Amino acid sequence: MAPKNKQPEDSAPEPLPPIDRKTLKSGLINQGAVSENERPKSSVSESINFHFDSIGSATTRKGSTLLGNNLGSSITGMHYYVDTVNLAAPNTQMIVVSGSVAYYLAGTTYTSIRTGLTVGSKARFITFLNFAWMVNGTEATTIWDGTTGGSFVATGNASGAPIGKFIENFEGRVWIAGNATYPDRVYYSTIQSAAATPIVSWSTDPVTGTQWFDVNTSDGDTITALQKFRTSLIVFKTNRI
Repeated sequence: MAPKNKQPEDSAPEPLPPIDRKTLKSGLINQGAVSENERPKSSVSESINFHFDSIGSATTRKGSTLLGNNLGSSITGMHYYVDTVNLAAPNTQMIVVSGSVAYYLAGTTYTSIRTGLTVGSKARFITFLNFAWMVNGTEATTIWDGTTGGSFVATGNASGAPIGKFIENFEGRVWIAGNATYPDRVYYSTIQSAAATPIVSWSTDPVTGTQWFDVNTSDGDTITALQKFRTSLIVFKTNRI
């Protein structure tokens, strides 16, 4: 017999009752950030299915939904193209590159708009002059206006554009870098014209071209990214910016 008012050693302890928090105004404070004795009672150290995107604000996580059918290959690029001429037009598209094909989402299935891409080459995009621009470092730079049944083309604004891995729009021009032959080179288009339908052109010949410059040539680094930030275009190299 166990002594009175004493549980046997092999009996399970009673579970602790849940703590009902009326407020989470102090947000999420991870364990180790402050002493447990100093952590406000209106905060939590762990959470599930909550986002704390701003101090004192908690929202439920909305989960995820399958978008379209399964493409069957690794996705190497995505872009949400918005037709800015007419926001209600059907030309606003979700573009996905998977395997050797670029697709756009049509209803619940993906429709091919470009084939023959190099498998594994990462695709990058911008939206400029109401076109989706695509580069992948291997195939030609192409554009698409989002028209259902259309496709990416290397004509028009893309005519003469260099091949590159990275692309950005900045100060009324398109900028491309990451060319396999000239890994230190940054190309840029003419500034967009003031015509009713703005256009750009390219002068990228390695001898006579006037619209390119090299960044710290043959320094052992290659360009790894282009990014506009405020009033500057930042060129990233392997060990330098």
